[in-house]
Amino acid sequence: MIRNACKTVSKECEGAFPADDTAALGVPIGVPATTMVMGDLDGDNHPDLIVPVESASTVRLFLTTDGQVVVPRSVSTCIGPHAVALSDIDCDGKLDLAVVCTTAMKTKVPFLLQQPDRSFVEGYSVDLRYGISYLTNDSR
Repeated sequence: MIRNACKTVSKECEGAFPADDTAALGVPIGVPATTMVMGDLDGDNHPDLIVPVESASTVRLFLTTDGQVVVPRSVSTCIGPHAVALSDIDCDGKLDLAVVCTTAMKTKVPFLLQQPDRSFVEGYSVDLRYGISYLTNDSR
């Protein structure tokens, strides 16, 4: 499944991830993993895989080096992450994460800003309640 998604995004990354499924990576990513996104998070010109894991309130980062997946790491985020987008939100030259999290009456979009040490911290977030948007700065 991951290899097929990889081929869809770019033929250049073919073979960067195992052909079977996420279990082939050797680590569980959560069930179900309904979305994933690829981008070069660490600036090494190799595609990395980012997967929101609803059951763990985390985003799993599967970084690659020379086409090999290194030990994945988790970034904590809000409850119910189900989608993620990549962009250089703070214009520092590093890709950041925008995560969409949904609970019963609320949707929150935290912006996880990549730091110089490649960790992520929540900067701004947008709360959507009853169709009203609130922009908050949680980085105090």
